[in-house]
Amino acid sequence: TTNFPGFVAMVDEIGGVDIDVTEPMFDRDSGTAFDPGRYKMSGESLLAYSRDRKSYPSEGDRQRSVNQGKAIIAALATLRAQNPGAAGTLKLTATLARHVRTEGTDLTGIYELGRLALGIDPARVRNVLVPTGPGGGTNLAITPAARELFADFADDAILQLH
Repeated sequence: TTNFPGFVAMVDEIGGVDIDVTEPMFDRDSGTAFDPGRYKMSGESLLAYSRDRKSYPSEGDRQRSVNQGKAIIAALATLRAQNPGAAGTLKLTATLARHVRTEGTDLTGIYELGRLALGIDPARVRNVLVPTGPGGGTNLAITPAARELFADFADDAILQLH
């Protein structure tokens, strides 16, 4: 678990994250002011990108979730491009340890998870939003399409149909 200052510090300590903005994002509350294009985002910029929901009037919370997934995949791509190796992964583990609170793991576990994550090709990761519809109050409800998505994923953790 981290907080906003911890998130900002981690992104800044890894040198920023390269990410493609696919549509205009202008929201005073989150701090976005992006035209479409490729950006090297600082921690503050990536936090704003990840929090913006007002640039999408009808799908704000859903699009924010999509953008957060894009930010995670972009961070993985940025870290892999640095080709950190074992020593670099140890440095990344120390960066993480300074800015997060963990439960049920230690630094060795975080290091091992980091080495595993760096072995994943971000080009093979799909960012899929769970299909939702209106629910009670401010809640969203999963749809039959969500059940199909979960079933597709459940057998082997690979999406064939989505």
